[in-house]
Amino acid sequence: KIAGKRFHLPQEDNGVSWTTEQLVDTLEMMDTDLWNRGGRLFINDSFGAADWDSIKLRARYVARAEGVKHILVDPIGALLIGAEDERKYLDELTLEGSMLAQELEATIYFVSHLTRPALGPSHEEGGHVRLNQFRGSNGVGMYSAYVIGWEGNQQADTEEERKERTARMVKDRDAGNSTGKTHKLIYDAFAGTLDEPAPVFVGDTNDTA
Repeated sequence: KIAGKRFHLPQEDNGVSWTTEQLVDTLEMMDTDLWNRGGRLFINDSFGAADWDSIKLRARYVARAEGVKHILVDPIGALLIGAEDERKYLDELTLEGSMLAQELEATIYFVSHLTRPALGPSHEEGGHVRLNQFRGSNGVGMYSAYVIGWEGNQQADTEEERKERTARMVKDRDAGNSTGKTHKLIYDAFAGTLDEPAPVFVGDTNDTA
């Protein structure tokens, strides 16, 4: 994302192009120059599974020892392996996550999968995201400061529409003014990033025929 290159794909694949030198330079920059840009990146290698207790310990370490202020847990479902009561576990997890964020004076982001809508189009076909569709929605609704849903029609007829994504503010605890508001972004398949749509310019109203 930092380099605007999809390094995880073959060097020449569907228009994706990168060089080994670019990859090495980006890795070195992440280890050095990224600090000068206001932060560093720490990636936790959990081998596809983790538990909340170990995540809390590591979150406390990077927050206190390294000054990290943004912690991403993706996906929250990976923490449910072995849980006897998934809903209860998620309720406790989201409550503890909210308390941990206050303790560390940091922002913790939980990425959640969605349940299928009972009515209307699926989320893959552009269906609107609702609060009760988040996995562990009780805890998400009660303890999260903000909840944002991502929408997009992956089955659209045109490539332009398939690249469109809509960020929907499902919950805004702070003031509530943003709840229900949306913001459109466009997926750049070359860079692997979500970008602001190109501005649309209208003619100068002072122009005369």
